[in-house]
Amino acid sequence: MISIIIPTYNNENYLFNTLESVLNQTSKNWECIIIDDGSDDGTKEIIQSYRKKDKRFHSYERPQHILKGANACRNIGIENAEGAFLMFLDADDLLANTCIENRLNQIDKNSAFFIFPMGVLRDSDFTNIKIINRYAGVDESYLSMFLSYQIPWPITSLLLPKANLSIMFSEKLQRFQDVDFSIRLLLNTAEEQIKFCKVEPDCFYRKDEKNLMKFNDQLFISKIVTSFSILVLDLIPILKSKSDKHHIKLLSKFYKKYMIDI
Repeated sequence: MISIIIPTYNNENYLFNTLESVLNQTSKNWECIIIDDGSDDGTKEIIQSYRKKDKRFHSYERPQHILKGANACRNIGIENAEGAFLMFLDADDLLANTCIENRLNQIDKNSAFFIFPMGVLRDSDFTNIKIINRYAGVDESYLSMFLSYQIPWPITSLLLPKANLSIMFSEKLQRFQDVDFSIRLLLNTAEEQIKFCKVEPDCFYRKDEKNLMKFNDQLFISKIVTSFSILVLDLIPILKSKSDKHHIKLLSKFYKKYMIDI
């Protein structure tokens, strides 16, 4: 079974379609864990309506003593998941109807985690899709290619065996939690145990004007800069402990390039 973990905060405008995309899966071998981060719009009512529709939907609320944020919510989801495999879905993204079936068919015993293509969706009828991470082959280490943005992947692209998972999401980061998580996965996994699945995109990031407007918001930009700085400062000592000068250089370049682009 695959546990689909969804953190949510004030997503009433998107959550219905996201949960419908889960409910409409061709495979029935899933559970969906929704963790609310203190919503004060209609999010809670939408969650309850889906719990009534199907017992495979479960919900939790982030306790007040735990730091607010999607990272903490995902960690709560991991702790409560009963599936042998985990995947993460944002509350405004969508799954193709065959996503779970597709991912179950790709599982093998030799892989520590799996990476699937994701599409950027501009139209709700799936007619305008840009593929983010079509895998074309390996020229150097996966970590080198990830840091040089040759093989980026969003968090929804991952499928993880729960039994093998040795890391959690950093609750210090307000942004770049997916980048931090993926880098730590790569640092803790032998390359031959990573499987890039050469299939059509089975999950979709919705791109609209609201998402684009965020990048003009100074508070949002400030969170990006702060989180990225924390990420780099946390990872460099780990790389130094491995005497990994090559990836320290790439991480520094990655950081500088992103700061310039902002």
